[in-house]
Formats: sequence, structure tokens, C-alpha cells
Amino acid sequence: GGKMSKSKKNEEKNLSVSEKASEDVAKSYLQSHGRPMDRRELLASGVIPFAASVAMPNWLKMFANVGVAQAEDLVCTTAAGGDLPTFVQIKLNGGAAMSYNFIPTGKGGQLLSSYSRIGGGTGANIPLLRAFSNNAMFYAQSGFYTGLSSVVLPQTMSKSAFVGLMVSSQDDSSMNAFGMTGMIQKLGAAGSILPSLGRAETITGIAAAPAIVAPSAPLRVGRYEDVIGALGVEGALKDMTSDQKIKLFTTIQGLTAQQVAGLSGMSGGATLSRLMQCANITNTSLIGNSGSLNISPLSNAAYATLWGITANTATTNQDFVFATMVYNAINGNAGPVSFDMGGYDYHNNPRATTDTRDIAAGVVVGKTLQSFALMGKPGYIVVCSDGSVSSADSDQPGAMFTSDRGLNGCMYIIAYHPTRGVTVALDQNSTNTSQQIGYLTAGQDSDTSSVPTGNNPEKAAAAAFLNYVSFAGKPVSSFETITNRVFDSSQIDLLKKIA
Repeated sequence: GGKMSKSKKNEEKNLSVSEKASEDVAKSYLQSHGRPMDRRELLASGVIPFAASVAMPNWLKMFANVGVAQAEDLVCTTAAGGDLPTFVQIKLNGGAAMSYNFIPTGKGGQLLSSYSRIGGGTGANIPLLRAFSNNAMFYAQSGFYTGLSSVVLPQTMSKSAFVGLMVSSQDDSSMNAFGMTGMIQKLGAAGSILPSLGRAETITGIAAAPAIVAPSAPLRVGRYEDVIGALGVEGALKDMTSDQKIKLFTTIQGLTAQQVAGLSGMSGGATLSRLMQCANITNTSLIGNSGSLNISPLSNAAYATLWGITANTATTNQDFVFATMVYNAINGNAGPVSFDMGGYDYHNNPRATTDTRDIAAGVVVGKTLQSFALMGKPGYIVVCSDGSVSSADSDQPGAMFTSDRGLNGCMYIIAYHPTRGVTVALDQNSTNTSQQIGYLTAGQDSDTSSVPTGNNPEKAAAAAFLNYVSFAGKPVSSFETITNRVFDSSQIDLLKKIA
């Protein structure tokens, strides 16, 4: 009640019309409801209409100062990658025998006289089988192929191509630069409601360093609920009900450019400013209806059967986790996917043990490949490992693996297209369809003199990306821009196998 001071009157006189209106609303609210005591009460009380004024609402300043955590991921998601094939990278941690399950040739396309140092015996004794549309060669008793073929249908195999990429790499190391998601993201692959998905707590989502381009950090998925949780809002907003979140983001739509600009100096302002700029009706609906989104691998009965999961399967189960990641990548919810499998540092173990691990890897790769076919979408799989392994020197195939040997390392590329199949280039100066990039020398080492990828994991990853770009129907210029011309034109001609 006392008289208003002269300075107070002048201060009120200088208020803009909009600021005066905001102040009047505040006074009216406080007279009717009393002063809110904490953030939750403030939001729940109905104070959100303050955002209709031009003056920056105090509650919004509070959010800017404390940060909004995953709100940007929720509200500012980019459109899905559209016409890009689903990308899945699988890492076998420890140094798997990849150049033994798949049988690489020498530079002339011929079998080596001996694979005795890598478990294959002599070239004359090794039993072979041919698979995929390009007749790639595998050891007939390959555990990897046994696992893969147990779940992949023949018609899927006929529309898929397999290319082995020879590259020596460091044994038992997470520093090999095999991680490809940065390049895939830069080409335009993105999820409609989720970021890239990874398994390991690394920037690549696997135990590997990024190649060429550092990716944005993936959502780490250790259980199905991690995906569900990513669709919610955390941090300062986590205690709000769905209805309150919807009201909040609906209000955000009405903010002016001047209000948004006013956030930039606050500790969480940059993120919240971006949230303001792209909030829309679609995203407010997303908050209220996340339970109806097609994110559960159990939503598709045939898909769930393929992965061997049911409503009773633990959501931390490896099959459930991998199925969730692949499912959301294929249906466009998520960006590229990367996950790893342990147990591939398997030297000095009985062959029955190591073959079982190879079978497990083949089954996971096979389920991923068959998932593309089941859902009718093109897909691209890259399998890598830390170095490789050597065997006891024997003329007979099947010798026990005894030590690490990164010199005969290998990556796998598998591409699938449901309608047109996959085109694979011919070997140079040959009428044979290619099955590999790079070669093995007579000493059973990756050839480092003929191709630029022979002893460079990062360049090997770039070569795998080159083939992804080609398979996606994108111009070579896209590859060159993203990788800063890591290869010259003659090297690109040598390395590009898939279209």
C-alpha cells in the first residue's frame, strides 16, 4: 500500500506495451494462485501462457540456464536418410579368422598354393563352396558361412553380393580406424526420431576409432528401454507429465525470433534456441504418442521370429538388443547402426570352440541380412575385426589357431537390394566377377603394394564407404567431398566393386 516512488513510476512508464501486459498477467496470476514454490509447481500451475508475450518468460530463462539435455534430440530431429540403404557395421572384437572363413585369392585371381598359416592347409586340399550372387569363395566348413546360411533364404542370397576387403590391422586394439558412421552420416543418413545407434561407449558405437569423419555420438543401446528413454525429455523437463510437455512445446511454437535470440548468452541457450526454432505440431504429438511409434521389434511378428525373440525375452538379451537396433534403422527411425560382439581373440582354443564363435557371428550377420529382405529394404553390412589370427602350420585345413596375426586381416562387405539385386564389377583383365578388394601374397599377408588399403584400416573403411556410395547410386563426387579425395581416380576405379 504506500505511495509509489518517483523512480518506480518512471520505470513502469518505460515498460513496453508487451512487457506491461506480461506484468499484468503475472500480477493477476499471483493474486489468484499465490507464488509457485518450485520449478515443478511453476510449470504445473499454468504459468505457460506467459510465453505468449514478447518479454522472455522467466521460466524459459530458467530452462536455458540449466540446459534441456535430450530435448533437442527429440524436437529437432532431422528427416530420415530417405533413399540411402540401411547401414549396419558389426565388429568382432579380438581378431577373428576372417581370411579363413572367406577364402581370398592372389593378385591374379588364383588360389594360393598354401593357406597353411591361417588354418586352410594347402590350396589343393582346401574344400570350397561358392555363395552370393557373385560366387564368393568360402571354406566349405566355415563356421561363419554355416551360421549365415542357417537363417538367410536362397532368394535373399541371390540378391546379395559379398566382397572381402584385405587389410592388415593392429591386433587386439580399439584404435583401428574402422568406424564408418561419420562418413555415412555426412552422406545424409539420419533417423526420423532417433540418432545413430551404437553398442559400445565410444563415439563410433563400437570398439574402433572413427575413419576420416568423426560422427555425432550415437545413442548407446544396452537394452530396449534405452531406445524408449531416448524419446522422452530429460534434464530440467524430466518431471513433467506428457500433457505438460505437450503444452510446453506448443507454447514454444509461439515464441518470437527476438525471444529466441535472447537465449543465446545463457549456459543452455544454444541448445534451447535451436529447440525453439524447430518445435512444431508433429513433435508435440510425438511426445504424447511415443508408445504408438513403430520402434519395437515385436511389432512385426515375422521379424521377431527371425531374431528368436518374444514378449518373454529379456530386453537386455543380445538378440533383442540387436533386433531393436536393426529394426529401427531399417524402418527409418534411426540412423546408421554399429554394434560389436566379443570373444574373437580365440587363439589356443579348440577348433570346436572357435568354430562355434564363428557360427554365432554368421547367425547375427545372417539375421541382419535377412531382415533387409523381410522388410523389403536395401541394406549394407560391414564386418570388421582387430587384426586376425594364425594357425599351426599344416597342409590340412582345420588346424588350431595359435596366435595373433594382423597381417592377414580382412573386412567383409555384404550388400542387398530387394528389387534390382547388386551389380559387382569384373576383376581387372578378367571375365570373372570380383569377390574381393586387395589380395593375399604368397606369404599369406595382405598385399600392401598393389592397393592403398592393404595396411591402412582407415583407407579400408574409406574403400567400404566408396562402395556404399556407389551402391546407393550417389556420384563419386559425393565420396570425394566427404573423404577429401583420399583416393585418386585410378585407385577409385580399382576399389569400387559394388553398384
